[in-house]
Amino acid sequence: MRIPEVVHRGVILLCQNKVGQMPKGTPEWATRLRSPRAHVDRVATLVTAITTRRGDLQRNSPGPEPCTIVNFPMNDQPQRKLIIAIDGPAGAGKSTIASRLARKLGYVNLESGAMYRALALKAIDKDASLDDEAALVKLAQESRIQLEPTLGGNRTLLDSRDVSSRIRERDVTEAASRVSVHPGVRAWMVAHQREMGAGGGVVMEGRDIGTKVFPDADLKIFLDADPVVREQRRMQQQKIKGEVAANLAADLRERDRRDRTRAASPLMAAADAVVIDSTKLNEDEVLAWVEQLVSRLKK
Repeated sequence: MRIPEVVHRGVILLCQNKVGQMPKGTPEWATRLRSPRAHVDRVATLVTAITTRRGDLQRNSPGPEPCTIVNFPMNDQPQRKLIIAIDGPAGAGKSTIASRLARKLGYVNLESGAMYRALALKAIDKDASLDDEAALVKLAQESRIQLEPTLGGNRTLLDSRDVSSRIRERDVTEAASRVSVHPGVRAWMVAHQREMGAGGGVVMEGRDIGTKVFPDADLKIFLDADPVVREQRRMQQQKIKGEVAANLAADLRERDRRDRTRAASPLMAAADAVVIDSTKLNEDEVLAWVEQLVSRLKK
């Protein structure tokens, strides 16, 4: 019998003769094992251990071959996958932490910001006004925005075209900030983000995930940092200095202002979010903190 079959049926059969009793001396833990279907390796270890024990018993006991049947209760319901929301201002490190956490958990990393950027790019390409809410909502309804997980991070597809690099350029970044202030656009985005993450097993990062998109998320993180530190991180990330760096700092401050003061879903920490100030923490320290929070939920 193959291991997957063993796990599925909830029984380990170690002999071919009629059903008998557990051989005397077989470890008591073998009869009390509780293993969910997914723990194939654990069951394989059990089979090896009991088979070895059975061989010892056969060598030391005369008479017919003993029959070993180990029955164990099965939990047919796999462990529910979590919905993890990470919010915070630009430059706080949300994308990096969300990406690394998702890889460690085997979850999908959903970047809400990439969706707004993709719509902003389409508005630029179509020469649509970034202040015309109705036109932007119509444009969104006519668009197909996909986030495709890869080993190196998400690919962002706009109408089947890979725009992963283009949406990180400055003009799209600025346009996305303006597009995101419109309530109609946000309502369309929220509906699609909820659909994408409804099954769980996702780490979604943005600015209103814990307050609007998934208010019932299993874990909500609000990642923040001192504005000056966030500006410095962005400059280092993009390897810029001088006038370009000054312009980037001004852009970040303006994005903060827009995000915190917009009428629809302003940037704020959910009442039940864990607020992490990463001003004096490095990336690994923040990730370790978040992993501890996740581990507590899984116990």
